[in-house]
Amino acid sequence: MNGVKRVLAGLAALLLLARFPGAIVAATIIVFISEMLRPLEVYRLIIFGALIIVAMIYLPQGLMGVIASASELASRRFKERR
Repeated sequence: MNGVKRVLAGLAALLLLARFPGAIVAATIIVFISEMLRPLEVYRLIIFGALIIVAMIYLPQGLMGVIASASELASRRFKERR
């Protein structure tokens, strides 16, 4: 019975990962940027906050929205060249 619970939990985790790729990518980027700014100590939170605000202004649809828009634009240009 315990093995079945583990398998079901693993499947649920895979489904969640497949449904929220933008959130996973964004969380990875946030952690990476935060760690890259660590040597700046005092200014780290100010710079990090400013980057978050800029991202909210210029990427209102999120990272996956930008990727979707870019792929749509690329496919449109590819069709025009044919």
